[in-house]
Amino acid sequence: MNEISKIWDIDWSKARRIFQLENFLDIVQYRTEEVFLDNLLKSFNESRTMKISQEPDYLNNITNEIREFVWNKTFKKAKSELLASKKKMKNSLFAQIISIYFNDLREPV
Repeated sequence: MNEISKIWDIDWSKARRIFQLENFLDIVQYRTEEVFLDNLLKSFNESRTMKISQEPDYLNNITNEIREFVWNKTFKKAKSELLASKKKMKNSLFAQIISIYFNDLREPV
């Protein structure tokens, strides 16, 4: 947020309100899970697809496993960084990807 506020020449608190990072993090996590599940389902063969339609808990279990994997791999550390001091360096995978994204925005094409 500090880098963003400097780029846009606004207060850190205003940048935080604009981005509402906790909501943003939740939305990105949800979309990540959705895309992951969609790609996984596309890769299933017909017999696995039949199993899903016959056993509703199977899909529910897959979804829960994806949610747990994504949370532990990316969003758990990002959430703790978000709740920590604003001056603390952010090193989570999520923070790194967002940083790369904003650096790409700054560089002329």
